[in-house]
Amino acid sequence: MYNFDNKVTVIIPTYNSEKFIERTLLSLENQKELPDEIIFSDDGSEDKTIQIIELWVKEQKKIKYKILKNTHKGPGHARNEGIINAQNNWIAFLDSDDTWENDKIYEVKKIMEQKKNINFITHFEFNVDLKNKKKEISKKLKIFLQQKTDLKKFLFISNIFSTSAVTCKKDILIKNKMFDVKLQNAQDYDLWLKLSPHINLYVIEKNLGTYYDTPNNITSRPYFKKIKAELIISLRYRKLVNTFFFLKKIFKIFINKNWFKI
Repeated sequence: MYNFDNKVTVIIPTYNSEKFIERTLLSLENQKELPDEIIFSDDGSEDKTIQIIELWVKEQKKIKYKILKNTHKGPGHARNEGIINAQNNWIAFLDSDDTWENDKIYEVKKIMEQKKNINFITHFEFNVDLKNKKKEISKKLKIFLQQKTDLKKFLFISNIFSTSAVTCKKDILIKNKMFDVKLQNAQDYDLWLKLSPHINLYVIEKNLGTYYDTPNNITSRPYFKKIKAELIISLRYRKLVNTFFFLKKIFKIFINKNWFKI
């Protein structure tokens, strides 16, 4: 076990998460290195999410926690409230339907200790679909590592960061005004692009988490609103790339077959 000076606040935005939050909590409880602080930032849940969390935290004697009860304004606002209230220098995001492997925090803190100039850490990740089939979903991130290309350019074309796989310094989030709550979709992608000129990245080449498909994040995606958000983001960060890559991105937005899945 390492003795780390770097402390991590885990931010978990919740919204009507009663069906899967216990799975996420269990993955935190089983961490080899426990988080230094957990902030549950609820987005106005109308189910038993808060009650489940309150019962769980009563049993956790070694973890500092906060429960923020916000009005319903979306996940970006919930995450921002968590960031503002975090006491520690590092922020790790974990969505309420995802999980971490039990060595996630341990591995991340090891990198913090070894690589002092790093301010943004990510890792490979699994996906479990609605049929409970598990696969790795880190192909684009691996291509980025192989090509050793410019992060800003690669990120503009493809989002290689999954929110639940990101741990970053609080100060770069605050300085860059955190998540844009005005965007209806892709708030995380917008943030990564906004941060990209300032990111000192380290990729842990291990699967340390699992992204779960749920009926909400599969069948209820407002794809045409997401097209609008993608276009806004592409125009917003147009200066990160040359004309060729900008046009390539626009073309990719409109030919993506996922927009039309129901």
